[in-house]
Amino acid sequence: MILFLRHGETDEDVGDNPKFSGPGEIPLNDAGKKQMADAAEFLRSRNVAWLLSSPIPRSKASTEIVGAALGLSVKVFDPLRDWNIGAAAGGTVKQLLPFTIFFERNPDLPIPGGQPYAEWWGKAGDGLEYLLDMPYEDAELVAVTHSRFIARAKMHLDGKAAGQTNFNWSPKPGGIGAVSRDASGYKFELVHGEWNGETR
Repeated sequence: MILFLRHGETDEDVGDNPKFSGPGEIPLNDAGKKQMADAAEFLRSRNVAWLLSSPIPRSKASTEIVGAALGLSVKVFDPLRDWNIGAAAGGTVKQLLPFTIFFERNPDLPIPGGQPYAEWWGKAGDGLEYLLDMPYEDAELVAVTHSRFIARAKMHLDGKAAGQTNFNWSPKPGGIGAVSRDASGYKFELVHGEWNGETR
C-alpha cells in the first residue's frame, strides 16, 4: 500500500485566499508541525517500511518530523515534487487562478519562469507508476508530497486524462490518501485528516 501524505501547513496555506507556493524555502508553521506529529502518531500503528519525500523544502521538513518519530530514514524522490509554476509562485489563488488554469488547459505551453504542465504531468505519472510497481507485500510506503501530486494520482487511478487538476481529490495539509490494490483494481481513500473540499 502507498500512503500519500500531504506536507504540513505553511503560512501561505492559511486563510480564505491562500497563495500558490513555489519551490522555495517556505517553512512549516506551528500548525503544520503539529499536523506532522499527528500523522506520525497515526502511522505508528501501520507497517511503514519506506519514507519518501518531494525535494521541495516544506515536504522535506514534514518528512523529517515523521521520520524522526518513526525511526525511519528519509529518501528524496524527485517525481513527488510539485509543478513549477514559475511567475505564479507567491501570488494568491484568487488573483492567479485563471492564469494557472490557462496553462493547465494548454499543457504544452511553458508557464513563464516555470515548466509546461505536460512536462510535470508526465514526470509525476512516471513516478507514480514506478511506486505502484514496487513489490510491497505487507509493508507500506509513505510518500510526502503536495496536493497537486495527490490529486494527479487519484485522477490517474480513475483513468482521467491530463487537464485541470481536481483539488477536491487531495487532502488538507497533514491528510493521508491511501492507494491499495486487489483483484478488481486500485482503490484510493482518505485514511487520515480531511479532504480539501475546494477547487484549489
